[in-house]
Amino acid sequence: MSSRIFEIANRIYNAEITNTPMPPIHDEFNDLTLQEAYSVQMEVVKRKMDLGWKIVGKKVGLTNKKVQEQRGISEPDYGHIFDHNIIQEGNPVSVHSLMIHPV
Repeated sequence: MSSRIFEIANRIYNAEITNTPMPPIHDEFNDLTLQEAYSVQMEVVKRKMDLGWKIVGKKVGLTNKKVQEQRGISEPDYGHIFDHNIIQEGNPVSVHSLMIHPV
């Protein structure tokens, strides 16, 4: 794994684990390839699984062609849903536990 992928994965992982906002990755790494971006994602996934988190589903995003055009991409993206992020119906939700939007 390249040091660049490792660095980006560190930033994303630490921001999520600590619920700390971070600037969008593309602001600093605007030449990141799709393959590199998915390598970053898989490194973050590996770290979460190392904590004992389990993948319980997948998420597809950016399926709207207009939104893809606005973002300069040509295909949907995907991600992973972990058991750690599932809140069972009827259980209370702590506002602090929710992810915050990047700055």
